[in-house]
Amino acid sequence: MSVLINVLGILLIMFVVYWFWWPTHQKNQNNKVKLSSNK
Repeated sequence: MSVLINVLGILLIMFVVYWFWWPTHQKNQNNKVKLSSNK
């Protein structure tokens, strides 16, 4: 039972980190696309 709680906790932390980092990752991805388009 404790293993299940640990797995859920890790998934929750990963989801929160992904949720906070996704907007910045999306902006960086758009900047890379613009730079490659200028070439």
